[in-house]
Amino acid sequence: MNNDVVALVLATTAVSSAALLIVLLLRRPLRAAFGARSAYGLWSLPPLAMIAALLPAPVHFSGSPTLGLVPASPLSAMVDVPATGSASTVWLAIWLLGTVAMMAWIGWQQRRFVCALGPLREVGDGCVQATVNAGLPALVGVLRTRIVLPADFATRYDADQQRLVIAHEREHLRRGDHLANLLAAIVRCLYWFNPLLVIALPLFWRDQELACDAGVLAAHPRQRRRYGAALLNSQCLRERLPLGCQGFGSHPLKERITMIQQHALSKFRIRLGRIAIVLLAGAVTAAAWALQPQPAASAETAADANASEAVSFRTQFPPIYPGASLKAREQGTVVLKVRVLADGTPSDIVIHKSTASPALEQAAIDAVQAWRFNPAAQNGRPVEGTVLVPVIFSLDNQVVTDKQALSGG
Repeated sequence: MNNDVVALVLATTAVSSAALLIVLLLRRPLRAAFGARSAYGLWSLPPLAMIAALLPAPVHFSGSPTLGLVPASPLSAMVDVPATGSASTVWLAIWLLGTVAMMAWIGWQQRRFVCALGPLREVGDGCVQATVNAGLPALVGVLRTRIVLPADFATRYDADQQRLVIAHEREHLRRGDHLANLLAAIVRCLYWFNPLLVIALPLFWRDQELACDAGVLAAHPRQRRRYGAALLNSQCLRERLPLGCQGFGSHPLKERITMIQQHALSKFRIRLGRIAIVLLAGAVTAAAWALQPQPAASAETAADANASEAVSFRTQFPPIYPGASLKAREQGTVVLKVRVLADGTPSDIVIHKSTASPALEQAAIDAVQAWRFNPAAQNGRPVEGTVLVPVIFSLDNQVVTDKQALSGG
C-alpha cells in the first residue's frame, strides 16, 4: 500500500511538472497571439495531465481468440521485502508531514487575512465593507464567497470606477477563479516538495488577473481609461490571499496597464485561441495517459516471457515470507487458480495444489490479490479468463519447482 501511494505521487508529479513546463513556455506567446484569456486557459493542462495519470494504464491485448488454463512462471518468495516496505513508509511519512504542515500554513494565512478585515458591514449589491483598506477590494472565501470592499471605497473611486471594480470581482466569481485557487492550494499542499510550483504559482495568479481584466474590458470596451485609473488607485496586497481572489490592484500593474492600452482582439482570434487550448489539452492528456510507465516488479520479465498469449502479468509484487514460517524454515509450492476479470483484477482466488503450510498459502493469496493482469482478449475486447499461478516459497538461493504441485491432476 505504501509503495502504491509513493508511486502515485511520483507519477503525478512527473506528468504535472512536464505540463507546467509546457505552460511556462507557451503562456507569453499564446497571450500575444490570442489574448490573456487563452493564456490563462493553458493552466488547465497540469490538472488534466494528473487526472490522465490516475486513469488505468493502456493495455495492449494479444488478440488471441481462445481462453484456457494458463500456467504462469514460478515466482520466488523474497525474504527481504519488509526492508523495502520500511523505506517507502519513511518517505510516505515525510510526504504526509509536509502536506499537513503546508495545510496549516495556508490555513493560518487565510485566517490572519480574514481576521484583519475587522467587522464587515453589508453595503448592498452583494458586497460587504471592511474597516481596513490594505489588500482590498477582494473576493474572499470559497464556500461563503464575498466581495469585500475597502473602508475608503466611496472616496478612493468615482462612481464609474466603483462599478468597474465590482465588475472585476464578479468576473472572478463568474469564471470560478476562487475554485481554481482552491485547487491550486490543494496542489501546493500535496506537492509541496516540487520546486517548479514556486515559479509556476505566482505566474498562474498573474495570468488569472490578466484574464479577469480582459473579461471586464470585453464587457465594457469603452471604459479602458477609467479601468486603468481604478487600477492605479488600488492598494497592493502585501501577502498572498490563499483562498479567494486577491486584491483588485495586487498584481504588478505595468503588465496590466499595457494590456489595457492595447486594441481589443477580434472574435476570430479569440475563437482560434480557444481551439488551440482544446487541442493542446487533448494532446497533453492523451500523452500523459498513453506514456504511463508499467510498474516494475521482481520476476515480472520472466513471468511475461512464460505466460500465455491470452493472459499475462501486468504488475506483481513478491509475497512476504511470514515471520513464523521463516523461523520454522517452512518451504513449499502453492498453485493458485485465479479468475482474471476483464479489467485485469484477480477474483475467486482458490488453492489448486499446494505442498506448503497454511501460513504460506495465505501469504500467496494475499500477494496475488494485489496483482494486476493483462486480461485475455476476444475479438479485440478484454474478457475474463483463468490462470494458474505457482508461487514458490524457498529459503535456498536456487528455486526448485515441485513438479507434483505444478501438475494439473
